[in-house]
Amino acid sequence: MQQAADGAAREEHARAASGPWWVQQGYPPFEADEAGWPHAGQVVRYFRQRKRRPDGKCWTQADLARALGISERAVRNMEERKEGLDSISRRRFLAETLQIPPVLLGLAVAPAVPASSVAAGYAPESAAAHVSRFAVDYEQLQEQEERYWQEYHRGNATAALPRIQTTLQALYAQLPFAGSERFRTTRLLVSYHLLASAITRDQRAYSQAIEHASRAIELAQSLDHAELQAVALYRRQTVWLDARHRQLALQDAQQARGLLPSLPPWLQAAVLIRGGFSQAFAQGRVEGSRALREMEHGAALLQREPAPGDARAGHFLRMDLRRYRVDKGAALLEMGRPREALEVLPQQRRAGAARQSAFTDLLIAQAAIELGDYEMGAALALELVGPLRQIGSQVNLERARRLTERLAASPFGSAPEVARLRALLAGPRRGKPGPQSV
Repeated sequence: MQQAADGAAREEHARAASGPWWVQQGYPPFEADEAGWPHAGQVVRYFRQRKRRPDGKCWTQADLARALGISERAVRNMEERKEGLDSISRRRFLAETLQIPPVLLGLAVAPAVPASSVAAGYAPESAAAHVSRFAVDYEQLQEQEERYWQEYHRGNATAALPRIQTTLQALYAQLPFAGSERFRTTRLLVSYHLLASAITRDQRAYSQAIEHASRAIELAQSLDHAELQAVALYRRQTVWLDARHRQLALQDAQQARGLLPSLPPWLQAAVLIRGGFSQAFAQGRVEGSRALREMEHGAALLQREPAPGDARAGHFLRMDLRRYRVDKGAALLEMGRPREALEVLPQQRRAGAARQSAFTDLLIAQAAIELGDYEMGAALALELVGPLRQIGSQVNLERARRLTERLAASPFGSAPEVARLRALLAGPRRGKPGPQSV
């Protein structure tokens, strides 16, 4: 029996070796199209069926149709007859959305093909087929990533999104040929997806932010890298909370807790603080005390072992006791305890962190409003509109709008300050808010 099994394995290996280049690279045996590339429709179907929705079920043709803004029938024609795949931008969107290696959709040069395969008619007709490897400057990409994170924390990194997307495409194109650099390539993919998730979340493009964070989680899981998984789950929780998918944030918090034994103390602290934050928002006063205890446990860990001073070693999380106080203040507000929130929230703005400082000031304004100090709340909100416009933080501008509506519904609603706030915050809103609950 062992000889038969060995013979079958040798036969399978021989079939793969004489097959098209994508089979030799370990991809499924897609049919070849007339130009010698894998049948794009079959590629789309294969990766679409491996894409998972939040409920764990695979994407259907209807799901892909919604993502593309086309009919289900058009998706069926795409997968069966390659219709609608003549657009490079659509292929790029599919590669990103379904995590298809770009080379399989003709978005990157194909690897060199052995002479036996050429003779069998499997070589792509493009002259680019003779190029076997892509050059990736890992050091430069790491420096670029750090620069973009600095831009994000200081203000607005939205202008970097096209370059981030180009970098992701280059890394995905490199992945099949990465060899000994596969771990490094995949880790960079995780980092750039998380960067894109943070930027798109700030613009209230929540579906894109979730997609990037989910990809980062999948890639981190493929590396079996607990730290990267925990960081990616932390980031995705933030998006779920802003999109008001609070139960999904709680699920991510629970998943991250399962990684605690494999994490350094500072990252355990981050998981506990963000997990308690998610619990407070998902369950409010019901589990408030438990949520606060979890956050306080995280703060105690941070006091014993702060996060690394090097931003890269800390995965750009900026987790410290100030961040803990901000999150605890927000949790206390969610639990209906504004006076305690004011006692906890930092009163001094943080240098080089415009977005976090604005969020903190908005929480202080909310606490003042809930305590009936409408004039103070309105004054703080008025001070923030200009800086928020300047950094283009749509998620915080939306928070300011919600505070303004609370002021308008209060006894202070007829004050000129409220009218001024409404005027300053008027105009088109970018991004779409998520549903209230799931």
